[in-house]
Amino acid sequence: MSSSSSIPQFPILHLHLYIYKSFFDSYLLQNNIFEGFCYLLSHRRHKSISL
Repeated sequence: MSSSSSIPQFPILHLHLYIYKSFFDSYLLQNNIFEGFCYLLSHRRHKSISL
């Protein structure tokens, strides 16, 4: 029964926070992947230039 008490009193607010958090996490993940891809491209470009 202790697990039921941990459930927030406002399920709608909890749902909004969950959706916002998941959207924010996916946005950050996409940005990290994009930045990592750009970094790989620039690193590869610098490598090819140095070679």
